[in-house]
Amino acid sequence: MTVRALALLHDAKKAGGGSPLIFPSARGNPLSDATISKVVRENGIQVVPHAIARACFRSWCADVNVSREVAEACLAHVVKGVEGAYQRSDLFERRRSVMQKWSDYVAGSSSADVILLHG
Repeated sequence: MTVRALALLHDAKKAGGGSPLIFPSARGNPLSDATISKVVRENGIQVVPHAIARACFRSWCADVNVSREVAEACLAHVVKGVEGAYQRSDLFERRRSVMQKWSDYVAGSSSADVILLHG
């Protein structure tokens, strides 16, 4: 887990009022997908919340030369067929490194090792 993700979880726990949920609804129940979609829609964001984050991550992986296998494992995609039968590693340490770099990139950290192409 990334440093930023741990910090967010810590802050969410403090704000959660003792709820066992990370991001509870106002009534203490799990947030529904309809609630999240409503917030996105009401704020004029023209995306599907789940898909846009995954698409951005996958494109970033390609741009910074993360191997296909590691990128797909980060997205929890299941490898099937012959490849899936032989590939037994969970690539955990490599995924951990990639997710920390993604977190740094999203947060705008200077340690993200990304060259901006616009001025």
